[in-house]
Amino acid sequence: KPLKEFTQGYIDGFMKDITVHPTDPSIWFTTRYQGGIYKSVDNGETWAQVTQGLPNDGFSRIAVEFAPSAPHIMYALYVNTSDEGFYGLYRSEDTGNTWSLKSNSPNLLGWSSTGNDAGGQGDYDLTLNIQPQRPNTVFVGGVNFWRTTDSGSNWTLLAHWSGRIAPLV
Repeated sequence: KPLKEFTQGYIDGFMKDITVHPTDPSIWFTTRYQGGIYKSVDNGETWAQVTQGLPNDGFSRIAVEFAPSAPHIMYALYVNTSDEGFYGLYRSEDTGNTWSLKSNSPNLLGWSSTGNDAGGQGDYDLTLNIQPQRPNTVFVGGVNFWRTTDSGSNWTLLAHWSGRIAPLV
């Protein structure tokens, strides 16, 4: 079934991610490459762009995910359009209606084990996941694999692309 938009029939652009609410299957979210996040409350029949608290430009790919144990909480991971590095992690506490920036550093999508480099491979190496019983524990994967237990304020490297630098946790 094509993804529809309220006023134009279809969402224009390259869609990269889709997720469905874990307890209400009528609520869907999708992301448009360089175009933002869209929400449907009728099983994907109609769509509206969500913008409150989210950036309007400077990003390319976006991953979006619900917290399984608290599905009113969502996260969105944005990739910087200029170098495919980390743009920001955003959190919503009202099923995606409003968002706030939780983190824009370190560079979770780069090659460095400290996140102090620029760039990355976020346009094709990108994953976002929330621990099922802990809505403040978020995992981000790009070139490396990171975890936060406080919604993005602090990050721990779990796996490094070379396989020798990440600490055992």
